[in-house]
Amino acid sequence: MGKVMIVTGAARGIGRAVAARLLRAGFDVVVTYSSDADGAARAQRELAAEFPEQAVGLVRADITDDASIAVLRDVVAALPASL
Repeated sequence: MGKVMIVTGAARGIGRAVAARLLRAGFDVVVTYSSDADGAARAQRELAAEFPEQAVGLVRADITDDASIAVLRDVVAALPASL
């Protein structure tokens, strides 16, 4: 597995800019969202198109919820197969 970064709030704004910067630096990125599934999916598609050499995953995760964090941990542990 390569270097993977989890970026919360990457559907727009600062989170999206951070995800793009990490992808540019050679990291694979897992984009998380809690409510805006359409915006997050759009961000994933656009980032994947802009950085085709890097993997861009998408996971619904509420970082204030332990069960959600456990799912996120499991997804990241299963990489790269889940990206």
